Amino acid sequence: DGIRDVAVTGVQTCALPIWCSQHVAATAGRHRRLVDAVGTAALVSLLAALALADRGSSWLASGGYAAMSVVWVALIVAALHGAAVRRALATAPVAAVGRASYSAYLVHWPVVLILTDDRVPGGRAVALAARVVVSAVAATAMYLVVERPSRTVLTRWHPLVLAAAWAAATLVLWVGAVITLGP
Repeated sequence: DGIRDVAVTGVQTCALPIWCSQHVAATAGRHRRLVDAVGTAALVSLLAALALADRGSSWLASGGYAAMSVVWVALIVAALHGAAVRRALATAPVAAVGRASYSAYLVHWPVVLILTDDRVPGGRAVALAARVVVSAVAATAMYLVVERPSRTVLTRWHPLVLAAAWAAATLVLWVGAVITLGP
């Protein structure tokens, strides 16, 4: 049930902001100052929630996920139709994080599981800083060694070769799953 709950919650928290942001965006262009103010507040709120909340936070299960969906809607609309959030997200450090975001996505969770508050001496703030630094270093290394070179190589290959390689890899994964898990 735990995996099902996470999947359902993930779909709800991702789909709602996207759907709402499309509908709110239709009128956002006429209210730029308001969009900038709300977007800035949303960005600050998101950063605070990321820094202060953990998986055990009771407020997340008691409406926190819904509240964060509203924050995401405001952030998406501000990024599309405002100036302040767009400028903040267009800075060089944020753009660099965006380029290496897949590597960061892959490495951050093992780092979070390993560098818990209990395992890192110095308290919660030190543990958070350690997780951010280790994740950033690991993601940067993975980006430079694996992701960026693979992007360069893959752009040189013919699209049919890439499609065949993808199909073969998918087939191998499916066969492996059937053999391992059974029919």
